[in-house]
Amino acid sequence: MKLKRFLMYFFTFLTFVIFCYPLFLKKTFGPVSFEQFLFHLVNPIKGTDPRLYYKGIGYVVILPLLLTIAYLTPHVFLKKFFKKYSAAWESSRWRSILIVPLFIAACAFQIYVLRIDQWYMGHRNPSILFRDFYVGQTANDITFSKKKNAIVVFMESMEETYGNFSIFKKNYIPELMTLEKENTSFDRFYQMPGTQWTMAGVFSSMCGAPLRIPLRGSRLDMFKTFLPSIVCIPQILQAHGYQTGFILGSNAVFSGMDNFASQHGFDQYWGIAEIEKELGGLKDDMYGHGWGLNDVTMFDFAKSKIVEASKKDKPFFYVLSTIDTHFPNGYFDPRHCQHEENNGTDVIRCSSRLIHSFVNWVQAQPFAKDTAIILVGDHLSMANDVYDTLIKSQNRQIVDIFINGTKTPHQKEGRAFATFDFAPSILSFMGGNIPQDAFGLGRDLFSKTPTITEKLGVSEIRNELQKYPPEYQKFFKPVQK
Repeated sequence: MKLKRFLMYFFTFLTFVIFCYPLFLKKTFGPVSFEQFLFHLVNPIKGTDPRLYYKGIGYVVILPLLLTIAYLTPHVFLKKFFKKYSAAWESSRWRSILIVPLFIAACAFQIYVLRIDQWYMGHRNPSILFRDFYVGQTANDITFSKKKNAIVVFMESMEETYGNFSIFKKNYIPELMTLEKENTSFDRFYQMPGTQWTMAGVFSSMCGAPLRIPLRGSRLDMFKTFLPSIVCIPQILQAHGYQTGFILGSNAVFSGMDNFASQHGFDQYWGIAEIEKELGGLKDDMYGHGWGLNDVTMFDFAKSKIVEASKKDKPFFYVLSTIDTHFPNGYFDPRHCQHEENNGTDVIRCSSRLIHSFVNWVQAQPFAKDTAIILVGDHLSMANDVYDTLIKSQNRQIVDIFINGTKTPHQKEGRAFATFDFAPSILSFMGGNIPQDAFGLGRDLFSKTPTITEKLGVSEIRNELQKYPPEYQKFFKPVQK
């Protein structure tokens, strides 16, 4: 009898956990794909902002516990008002019967929120994209008319919507919008499946492919070797004599960023632990929110590394990743900015100034004329203080700015593109000559070659990316030597 009662209590608690967990995801991150959920399940989450743990405990432990107590002991309250019915409910029979449809409803809700049905059906139907459009390139395929240095800055959650007067009635990123007007920017971005979070955005921009999780063969250590058989931009550049480095203020272990960087062509990478070791310790004012170091500290460290690289007789390629604007609330640095509206837009406003200041610093250096700068939003903003306002926009665009490269585009306006088109475009902008103007699924935006988004249309390519291409499986296999 005690075992039966324990199982009843446990099953009830489990039912409410299943119901509350997708609520936590939706309230914390906004729309989340099952593939994104799976990716973080099989990758380290060390370095996550502690506030998310606290919020998760509230949603996934405390709330289900309270709902379980309320469900199992309603007779305590009903006795005061419905003496006739409380005795019947006090019997576990009715509660045992009703918990079954509640469990089914909770599972259905989780499937709906995470779109598990779409993910499963997509894996049952193979995609044609990699079969028909993927172009693998090696270092031997790429030549350079000129080897420019390049600095790529992945700007956390930075999108043009923050500068849209019709949405916010104010431009919160005037410095970035000015840089867009003065340099090259493309204006018809579409966020595709497999590119919606930071690791996926960085991977797609560097490797020309979305980040996918297979239905079969998924395991907790599958990203210790981070898709070893796919070739990415840093590997191409490394083979052509470039110095390559990756600098981020967050923990490099999070999401397997350290494995990606070390296995795909970066000579060195620095996350919070590596920066602390190199500096011999960190001061209190170097930290930002729970995700890691503030962007001022990251940029200061990056400046020292870039200057160091510029003094060597080899071109350099450095990738930086900002973190101040990370959800849920970002980090507002009072040393460099002033509060204007006391919400998430203050953080965005401050970030625009800091990034612009970094660009000005680069352009004032002796190596400036030989250095291309590429500023790219890693993905559209997730759930933050102003998310309800952001989603009013019918045409959300990440910020993308190409400064001081070797090429100008044949067509700047009206080009439909996705994150993976940045891979060949960055390589081309640095002076690379790419056969077929293609790198992976990406197409060079500086060329006349249409992107696959332009060829297939937005709906069709999104539909294809919901499917799992059998050719993608080979990227998980070790490199044959």
